[in-house]
Amino acid sequence: MYKVRLSFYKKGYAKFVSHLDLMRMFQRIFKIAGVDIAFSQGFNPHPKMSIAHPLPVGVTSDEEYLDIQLNSMPDYDRLVSQINKAMPEDIKILRAWEPIEAMNLLCLSKYTVKLTLREKVHCFEDIITAFKNMNEIVVSKKTKKGIADVDIKPWIKSFDILESDGTDFTVSMLLSTGEKANLKAFTVLDALAKYIPEFKLLYCDINRDCILKENMAKIDV
Repeated sequence: MYKVRLSFYKKGYAKFVSHLDLMRMFQRIFKIAGVDIAFSQGFNPHPKMSIAHPLPVGVTSDEEYLDIQLNSMPDYDRLVSQINKAMPEDIKILRAWEPIEAMNLLCLSKYTVKLTLREKVHCFEDIITAFKNMNEIVVSKKTKKGIADVDIKPWIKSFDILESDGTDFTVSMLLSTGEKANLKAFTVLDALAKYIPEFKLLYCDINRDCILKENMAKIDV
């Protein structure tokens, strides 16, 4: 077996493709492209592949990671080319390589979020500063035991305003990701709406720029 790591982007209308449908798509694409992917044993064999920290529906991404296992040693450049020939326009493989580090080292997600509010907000920077300085930020969140109130403040590593004109804003978020702590950008927006009366969201566009290790480096770098 040969382990291969693929990085890919997910743009445009592909943001509406769920994780399950994405996995099914990759399975069909690998078959069409003639990728010699390995399958599990048993009565219901399935391709050996996994995605690091799946994106929520409605979020685009600059770089995601997919690990697969092949039966034969790959030519990485040729592998990327043959897969991309069968891929839809909004999802493309960026590169392929032999993985060095485990994907569970990835524990941070960096997002760029574009917001449009229903009404003009003055001193938005001060409002966000007050939000970040709260002792706790409690939201209702789905857990393994059901819906529970969770303090998400420790999971918001940074929240910065990049552009602002009172109605349209671009913000950068660095949020915890993983099994121990997994915070979605949508949840942070829900918290803003809960704690800030002026925050009346009309539209948002969320992009995951990258997934990082604890030291802020990309995996296998």
